[in-house]
Amino acid sequence: MTVFCNAEGWQGTVVVGTRPDGTPDRRKRRGKDENEVRQKLKKLLEEMAAGEVVKAGEPPKLAALMADWLNNPAAEWRYNTKTGSYAWAVNNWLTPGLGAWRCDLLTAEAIESFLRSIYRDPDDTASEGLAPASVHTVFRVLRAILNDAVRRKIIPRNPMDFMTWRPKLIEEEVTPLFVEEVRAILRACEYRRNGTRWSIGLPLGLRQGEALGLPWWQAPKSTRDKPMGLDLDGGWLVVRRQSERRKWEHGCVDPIDCARPHCRTVPCPPRWQHGCGKDPNDCTKQRVDRCPKRAPRPGCATHRDPKTCTKLCPKDCTNHASVCPKRKNGGIVFTDTKSEAGRRRMALATPMIKLGVQHQRHQTQERTAAGEMWTDHNLVWCQPNGRPIDARADWEDWKDVLREAGVRDARVHDGRHTAATMLLLQGVDEQTVMAVMGWSDRRMLRRYQHVIDELRQEASKRVGALLWGAEEKPKKAKKKGKKKPQQETSPSVDAAKKVSATVSTTGEGLAKIIQFPRSA
Repeated sequence: MTVFCNAEGWQGTVVVGTRPDGTPDRRKRRGKDENEVRQKLKKLLEEMAAGEVVKAGEPPKLAALMADWLNNPAAEWRYNTKTGSYAWAVNNWLTPGLGAWRCDLLTAEAIESFLRSIYRDPDDTASEGLAPASVHTVFRVLRAILNDAVRRKIIPRNPMDFMTWRPKLIEEEVTPLFVEEVRAILRACEYRRNGTRWSIGLPLGLRQGEALGLPWWQAPKSTRDKPMGLDLDGGWLVVRRQSERRKWEHGCVDPIDCARPHCRTVPCPPRWQHGCGKDPNDCTKQRVDRCPKRAPRPGCATHRDPKTCTKLCPKDCTNHASVCPKRKNGGIVFTDTKSEAGRRRMALATPMIKLGVQHQRHQTQERTAAGEMWTDHNLVWCQPNGRPIDARADWEDWKDVLREAGVRDARVHDGRHTAATMLLLQGVDEQTVMAVMGWSDRRMLRRYQHVIDELRQEASKRVGALLWGAEEKPKKAKKKGKKKPQQETSPSVDAAKKVSATVSTTGEGLAKIIQFPRSA
């Protein structure tokens, strides 16, 4: 540490490390007097001892930091950051709201104010803003970006660690399908093309991407091969990959020039309504645009979302990569599963194997009929030409199945909730349920706490009955008349009686619970 005074005033220098080129990383501090300079150097040495010394140079703006984080190679991240919630949060919310801040000057108060400004009351759906779950997504993305900046020593610490208010993630209790509804879906899928997508995927709780990317089983030829797919001979389903749609990227030399012919530079023409107060027949009839006191009419005849009409492309727009003649890295691709726990092996019930054999025979007929138009991807569920199914088309097929079965409207992912609930109601232990569903975090079971509590109460009653005998219930006065035969109920059904969101009640009693085989 060196302190000196020259024509520029009191200054001090200290070496905090080594630069990438091997030269000493010498930092300088200035002050009004010697004591102030020594205090600043002392603070710098304390930061160096704590490992909080940042890189030399002025820290970048938050917008530049987020763009650099978003464009990192996909191999460095678990998910592709250019698509999905990452790019949505950065481009639509974080960059416009906090992009002008310098990284080292960003405060916890500024972050709190920004998150509160985009928060929308869940009961007020008409107001602008984001739902609590979406605000929490923006919060998580910003936290990941700032944590990465701390790791790269761009900023000394994450200002989000000092926030006094954080958006809460409200986990809604799952709403599974009734057992009778599942049976109706199975009946509707019996003679439907790709009906096994739901008759096999729903009971096993497959994610949408896992089902659409599932191949037919191929025997491994070496120890390096990773076996996966639908094994009808062995009665197993092995999940190791999933399908997802990625946004196309420009492969041309000048993306701006390539996107210019497709850019939106003029807003939609307004729709008009009569402003004269007269009857339309007494004015200009149907020619509203000729009314002398015409007024703009809300809404747009072209776009469903009114906000789309006002979104114009900037001058340096590089979007519209889907129409680029040299587009790349887009479309439907096959990637690894969501987590390591997602790579799992599940046993198939005998009815599932029979349905799979029938589906394989029908697909062979489609392959023969398509001829040269068939594109072989070895997929279990595919288009009539062999190509992968888009997630949107899969969603529309699911809605058609629900309408044909005459059941309540539900999301595609509600099939996983239904499968997990039925496994728990069958008395399958929590560890096995996590293995079958492909969960890596035990906290996922909290969403099914209403089912788990009922099973624990039932287990406690069984232990009590074993040690102290069954509890005596007060006898009711017998009524004269014909005695009805007593129905036998299994312990699993007794536990299911209390879960009204899972088991439907009929005039004959409780519907039976579908039996699913345990995972080996």
